Amino acid sequence: MRPTVALIVACLCVASVSLIDARRSFQQRWNFRYSCSNLVLGDAQFYTCPSGYQLFARGPMCYRFYSQRMRWDQANSTCASVGGRLAEVEGRCLTRWLVRQFRGAAFSRRFRFWFGLRCHRSFDRDCRSSRGRRRAQYRGYWNYGIMDSGTGEQCAELDADQDNDDAWSLSFCDRKRRFVCEAEPCTRGWYRCNGSGRRITRCQLCDGRNDCPAGDDEDQPQCPRRVSCGGNFDAKVNTTGELLSPGYPNKYQNDVKCVWTIKMDATDSLKLNFNFFETERLFDRLHVFLGDPSALLQVRLPFSGSLVSGYSWQMPQGADMISLVFTSDFSMVYKGFNITYEVSSASCSFSQSIGSPGYSLAITPANLTAGKTCSWQLSSSVSAAANLSFSLDAFSIPAGCSIKFYFGTASSDASLLAELSGTRAYASSIVSSTSAVLVESYCSFSAVLTGLSGSILSGRVRPGCSIEIYASSGVIESPGYDVAYPNYANCQYIVMASVPQWKLNMEFFELEVGYDSVNISTNQSSTAYSLLSTPEAVQQSLTALGSFNSSTQLTITFQSDFSVQRRGFRFSFSKPCVGSLGNLAYGMMMNYTCPFGSVLGNASLRTEFVEVTCTMGGVFSPSAVLCVPKTCGRPSLPANSIARVGGLFLGNRTEYECMPGYELVGPSYSECTLDGWTATPTCRSIQCSIPSDRDPNLEILLGGTIFKFGGL
Repeated sequence: MRPTVALIVACLCVASVSLIDARRSFQQRWNFRYSCSNLVLGDAQFYTCPSGYQLFARGPMCYRFYSQRMRWDQANSTCASVGGRLAEVEGRCLTRWLVRQFRGAAFSRRFRFWFGLRCHRSFDRDCRSSRGRRRAQYRGYWNYGIMDSGTGEQCAELDADQDNDDAWSLSFCDRKRRFVCEAEPCTRGWYRCNGSGRRITRCQLCDGRNDCPAGDDEDQPQCPRRVSCGGNFDAKVNTTGELLSPGYPNKYQNDVKCVWTIKMDATDSLKLNFNFFETERLFDRLHVFLGDPSALLQVRLPFSGSLVSGYSWQMPQGADMISLVFTSDFSMVYKGFNITYEVSSASCSFSQSIGSPGYSLAITPANLTAGKTCSWQLSSSVSAAANLSFSLDAFSIPAGCSIKFYFGTASSDASLLAELSGTRAYASSIVSSTSAVLVESYCSFSAVLTGLSGSILSGRVRPGCSIEIYASSGVIESPGYDVAYPNYANCQYIVMASVPQWKLNMEFFELEVGYDSVNISTNQSSTAYSLLSTPEAVQQSLTALGSFNSSTQLTITFQSDFSVQRRGFRFSFSKPCVGSLGNLAYGMMMNYTCPFGSVLGNASLRTEFVEVTCTMGGVFSPSAVLCVPKTCGRPSLPANSIARVGGLFLGNRTEYECMPGYELVGPSYSECTLDGWTATPTCRSIQCSIPSDRDPNLEILLGGTIFKFGGL
């Protein structure tokens, strides 16, 4: 057998080497195919790019560079707001050109930026471009081995390093990077300007700008009639402004086109106030675009017809410029519009250094705006190696909104720590494994934020890894839970519940066995329980602890060593469930059956019993069990019988008797039981034999030996 084994091993090695060589060969062929020397230089004079983009003539393609750091999906949305998408990088030539453009902005020696590729790894990597097109996983200029490591969803970044070749890599999509957008250039022929001989592209005709010195590009027969209207605003200079239709308050003219642009920061929020608006419905319209109007990325359906005076509209956040384009047709004209805009900066974002005794975190309705992100940068002032601990109260976050906690800072690689949404009726804790945490609130443009009061989310933030929870129910998590806890952790959780009885349960437990530990003790016992091994053993220890009372102070201590990190643990505690279903400790289950004479009435619980669980907050699940009297339905009526029904419920009887000429066969009643009605009797006709004492001289003319009841 040994030669066979050696042969198999040799084959496997050869196959593995061949696969690696094949991958290298694929990348080398791809890089050669798209090398700079093999690309034909395009004639740049035939192409023009949207505003803010630079032309890469060898593509040809237009690119726009952003120094702001954003997560991959935010970056892709920002590109869409300016008429593009995250750039799809093709080969080494474009890679080096993009890096040179970024370096021209005086960035550091090494930096990273997103481009338009997202990969998900299960058995194999499924990579798709920002256009949604599937792409071969080894196609590209990848760092060696990067496509064979990592799990889950990751996004492509270009790692630009002056000391090494610029190569592609994969990173978690929620990290913040610079990014580059791409858009198609205008390639629809060209037009020669009158007098100057200057050539412009056809798509520059009738675009609202004088690209020719004499302005004849805007004076073509197909162009809307030129009137004095439109304008350019800079919100950094004036945060408010006025937009008037041509001739307002008189009627506007036919066949006009007006363009207004408003420049601002991408983090700013803009509101349009419609003081008056009246146009020909469906035909004379005001369009709103994110970015340049040539981007054709319309935010919403155009405004047309009549609007109530005082109507206002909030723009979604994320664009550094918006455009408003008004067009009228050849027929009816109206008074037009008077619109004012207001641009407000993201003043809801701030930073806070946290020391002892801590900081009260309160997110209120004032911090929530549809389409806007607010951020709180929190950092520990005690030690650079300290954690930040959040003791959070119960919360109710409006639909369409979410609050996210990130490791690190806004300017670093921030990874998601926790995301909160919806309603939570119990206290909880979040402990970071870093000394800085970024908290962001965001509401979608469709979120309903009217009528809100009080705090959306409140709690206490303290430096270090120490949590105190005073609530009837709550959740306890290790620092960096579900990602990885830090080395050298030394955390303490103190829990006191002001209820007569409460219980601690384990929901998840994963530590480095034998090195990292969780110890549990109370102020009412000298016994301490060390939770070191499997989840089953941990649950046994918690069962041995039993229930606690209102005077119990529970202390949970977590320690980790210098090496291996795991996902950590999650415990929950709650008061018991008390109600019509009985008393049940938190986390326990029971089989509930209805009293005699009743059955389960829930449409989804057509069984003899139902499993009832005591959940967080002392709430039964299901919250109620409906028991209804057992009914057997309408009893059957045998032929030639009379029934006297005493009821249709469990234990009721139906009495039977037969009509004249028939006799009862079986019991005289049927009873309603859990299995339905018992067997019903039947009515059989009465039959008589020939009398034995008849006169021997009589002759039987009809019948035989048997006669029916009443016969002669």
